[in-house]
Amino acid sequence: LVFHLEISGNEIKEEQFANIYDISITEEVLNEEIVKKGLEEKCQICKATLEFFVETIGNISGNIGVYTLPYGGIYVVGSLSVTLQKIYKTDIFQKALLHRGEQNELLREIPLILVLEKSIGLIGVVECAKRLALEPEFVESAYFTPR
Repeated sequence: LVFHLEISGNEIKEEQFANIYDISITEEVLNEEIVKKGLEEKCQICKATLEFFVETIGNISGNIGVYTLPYGGIYVVGSLSVTLQKIYKTDIFQKALLHRGEQNELLREIPLILVLEKSIGLIGVVECAKRLALEPEFVESAYFTPR
């Protein structure tokens, strides 16, 4: 996700977003500041950046839902998603997720879960390592070897 890379980098520069929002930043802003100022609504471009990020995740989640029909659920994970849960609870995410006309009925049947555990990636790696070490049949299913 290109936008995620922009937020996850060390800084955001004026030219990256000034044209999108017609707002001027006079200095470089670190990611922590973007999130803090955006959530506190102290910086309009920071707030808009966070809302755009959540909207993008909503669009992607909707696409995944329509294309794969994951009736077990779509899981939104990551420490940034946990931090932005206030924005996820607004209609920004829902509108982005459900803008597909007749396909909205399919999406409404798919659970959407915002995982609040920031270390879920590490937990998954440990579980996978345990399975690889203890369950030989898991090793065969975990890897695809092209012929």
